[in-house]
Amino acid sequence: MPARGRMILNRVPFALQARAARVTGRGWFWIAVVTVLFSAPMLRGLLQGRPPAPPPVLGSFPGFALIAERGGSFTEADLRRRAFIANLLCSSCRDAQIAPETMRALQHRTRNLGDALWLVSFSQNADAADLAAIRRRYGAGQRWILLAGVPAEAKPLFTEAGALLLVDGQLRIRGRYRADQPDDVARILRDAALIAAMP
Repeated sequence: MPARGRMILNRVPFALQARAARVTGRGWFWIAVVTVLFSAPMLRGLLQGRPPAPPPVLGSFPGFALIAERGGSFTEADLRRRAFIANLLCSSCRDAQIAPETMRALQHRTRNLGDALWLVSFSQNADAADLAAIRRRYGAGQRWILLAGVPAEAKPLFTEAGALLLVDGQLRIRGRYRADQPDDVARILRDAALIAAMP
């Protein structure tokens, strides 16, 4: 190869290096690099969609003043600013044996929500001693409240056997579910996490 040709080839890499040095030495180049690196994860997050909306308001949970299993009075004011799942315990009904077990399972499966979600069981025909026995037998924790009696206005809310209600921290009913329906149990777990996270 002639000497002139070799000189041209030797100057090509040098020219490319010089040009690259000029480009990388400018501020806009690094701004562009950082923008590309950080916008990719953001774009991926946007494409995945927003978190699901919380379930709609279906009505209000009525006020009440009842005796808790521990012997003291318990009112709806004790539940304000705290979401809860409510059910009706019925010690003389055919489905009585599954209700406490269902609540125990919900207590376990919602443990990661901590104090943001409580469980509240009303009982038509059990006194404080009966409820204390249920607490011991089913391992009810601090988040599971057992109440003697049912608010009169709440009775129509529990017309179906195995009914579960999801109530938000402003005592608004956000969902009705059936404890004997696996799909409903999955939905109440998902919805409870959404409601418990609301301010």
